[in-house]
Amino acid sequence: MGMFDDIIVPKSYLRGILTKQQEKLIKHDNYQTKCLENSLCIYKVYRQKLYKSDKHLPHIEGKKKWAFTRHTGAVSFYENFENDKGDSYWVEFIFTFVEGVVDTKLLVRFEVSRTAEEKEEADKEWKAKKKIRDAFHKTLKYKIFNFLQGVLFHLGTWAMRQTVTPTNQETEPVKRHLKKHEKARKTAKKKKL
Repeated sequence: MGMFDDIIVPKSYLRGILTKQQEKLIKHDNYQTKCLENSLCIYKVYRQKLYKSDKHLPHIEGKKKWAFTRHTGAVSFYENFENDKGDSYWVEFIFTFVEGVVDTKLLVRFEVSRTAEEKEEADKEWKAKKKIRDAFHKTLKYKIFNFLQGVLFHLGTWAMRQTVTPTNQETEPVKRHLKKHEKARKTAKKKKL
């Protein structure tokens, strides 16, 4: 999925491009965008201008300071949300900025991505598949082959490590040991003569 930024766009900025029904469905003002820095920054539209927060990471506490941003170009922002009935909606907008000031606003998409009934059906299907999987995981066949797979994996990992070419750091102690052994052998040979 990658990185993104958050952008806060108050509902009042969307009034001219949404129907009354659509306005009632939107309960938030936080959206995601991939059109700016893509580094988890937080932006907001305030008084027709684009601002960036100095506290760009969501986990940082404290009062945010906002700096005016002179961005020029289109910013697409979007969100997925649910209504009170459980229907999922996908909404996407494009705002065009000129030197950080809102120039044009456009609604790209506002559609039901999944109804509550479809979601309920998908949940039932997932639960049925999970029940089958859990039952299979309790069988003797699964337990034996899962154990065997784990043993073979560790054996394969061990065998792979045995075939890795040693680095200089790994061979130095071996070289020292061989030199010491060779020196002792030569000393023993001289004593015999």
